[in-house]
Amino acid sequence: MAYVSALSRFMSQALKTEPGSTRRLEHLTTLCQIMLADPDDLVLRIVCDILADRESETGEVTYQGEHAASFSAFFNNSPAIANLRDEFAAWTWVANARNQLTLRLCDLGCGDGVAISHVIEKCISKRPFRGVRIFLNDTQEGMLQKSSVNVTEICKQYGIEDLDIYEIPGPAQSPSVTTAIRTFFKEDMDQVIVTAATSIHHMPFDQKVVLLKQLASLRPALLLIGDANSEHDVHNEPLSPEIVACTSRLYGLLYRSLKESGATKDVLKTARFFLGSEARNIIMKPASERIDYHTSVGHWRDLLHLTGFVLKNPEMTAPHLSPSTTRRLNTDHIESFVFEDESLTFTIAATLR
Repeated sequence: MAYVSALSRFMSQALKTEPGSTRRLEHLTTLCQIMLADPDDLVLRIVCDILADRESETGEVTYQGEHAASFSAFFNNSPAIANLRDEFAAWTWVANARNQLTLRLCDLGCGDGVAISHVIEKCISKRPFRGVRIFLNDTQEGMLQKSSVNVTEICKQYGIEDLDIYEIPGPAQSPSVTTAIRTFFKEDMDQVIVTAATSIHHMPFDQKVVLLKQLASLRPALLLIGDANSEHDVHNEPLSPEIVACTSRLYGLLYRSLKESGATKDVLKTARFFLGSEARNIIMKPASERIDYHTSVGHWRDLLHLTGFVLKNPEMTAPHLSPSTTRRLNTDHIESFVFEDESLTFTIAATLR
């Protein structure tokens, strides 16, 4: 269960007051005074906007349009997401530490391809693979093109001449995507590593089940899923102290870590825009209507068991649930991978039972 601070409890109480009431105004005044002392508290600012019935500066952001460059910069500079990429690279290296001459990857929700290019670079810089076969999937065709370019460039940089890229747009859980994966890799499917760094966590529980069952039918060598370290699927009650607390913790830390890493004003503005949109939606909506579903470690175990997978890093714990200095990566083969941040993200590594 999420740790609930006094401030989270107070914000929850404030959100449950009657709009326009004197009681709500009193709560708003108190929270605005607190915000003066901590103007970087993203969720506190959102709650104040809601109480004041102000038009929020938050909204959904995609890789298209005016926020595209800053949105991409957020993902490519966030310390938390950088940690996920290093974990994915480490797991991919361990899974390919045998004698395969070709690196086989399937990236679901590939975005602009910076993440999977990082994984490829880490692996081929440690051992000279002869070839790379990669399946790219994203809902936006423009992102597929950028991803293909980034993968091609990194392979060219390391002298990989045998490069085979397949691109398909659409939702990852579409049966046509599953069929295309099977057709592309054919008899080599048992050597494929399926990655989903920041995509599957957006799906509600039942949609995750559909996708994972389809992936299980492919029987890949390894499944890697990245998630943010929170519990939005556990606390279903909107406006509750628990949902305010876990949302405040995650989105507050994400924003602060980005600011401390030296992000530009434009990147921070975009981060407030789309992180704030997600946080507001999670706090105000029941689970069935949320746009983000950061799943607890316990629920991931349930999901994997339900769909035929088993957790390959069973000692993994979300740090805020169980403070541990033990590296979540269940291997001692990696010395050169450095993990900066253990608190905001975690990696699910799974194989078939």
